Amino acid sequence: MANRPNEIERKRLIKEYRTLADGITSILFRMDPVGIAVDNPHTDEYASEAAMIARFLPEAKDTEDLERAVREVFLRQFGEPLLGPITQYRDIALEIWRFTSEVRKAASG
Repeated sequence: MANRPNEIERKRLIKEYRTLADGITSILFRMDPVGIAVDNPHTDEYASEAAMIARFLPEAKDTEDLERAVREVFLRQFGEPLLGPITQYRDIALEIWRFTSEVRKAASG
């Protein structure tokens, strides 16, 4: 049987994932890569995209990997016409990478 986390570890992982997904949602809303946050009070507009990105984080080796994943998520969710400039995905990936590093550093104590 695979090494499954015990109950305490499982709860910690769930909490970390939620923290990551919520933070990524905030980053995406602030940076607004497809323009849906303008004059929009619903700050969770990018929640599903954030969850997809958060699930990819363990596989990301560097910001370039993350940039490709972020762009792929937005391509899948919104299509080519709404993607916008590639440079914005680099900026988003860098911000998510920094945030993720801070969360993991705080979690490790």
